[in-house]
This record gives sequence, structure tokens and C-alpha cells, in this order.
Amino acid sequence: MKVSSLITAQGDWDNQRLHQLFSPHDINIIRSFPPNKILQDKMIWAYTKDGRFSVKSRHWLLTHEVESV
Repeated sequence: MKVSSLITAQGDWDNQRLHQLFSPHDINIIRSFPPNKILQDKMIWAYTKDGRFSVKSRHWLLTHEVESV
């Protein structure tokens, strides 16, 4: 899924889609950022500061409990 699929043609967050996919807590976080259709979507790894995958971060993920939605 791309972030652009969560933005309406008018450039606002698609609230209906957000509520279908995310928890209220996550929706608040998402809505704290202004939507931007100009920026290109890209893949990121959420478990490192720079967003790049590493074996070390994968090992950490496998050995720690991570809160899931």
C-alpha cells in the first residue's frame, strides 16, 4: 500500500480509508502530518532510525515483543 492511496483527490486524508485500516491512536499520528501527494512513496524499515533494513534490526525484532495493531 502507498501513502498516496490514503489521500483524496482534493489532497486531504481519506478519513474513511484511515478508519478501515488503522487504530484511532495511529490515525491521530498519521493526521499529525500534512498529506503530500507531490512526494514519491518509498519503502522504509520502521525499526531503524534511517529507515534501512539491517540484520541487526531484524534480530532485535525477532527477540523483542513489538506492539501490533
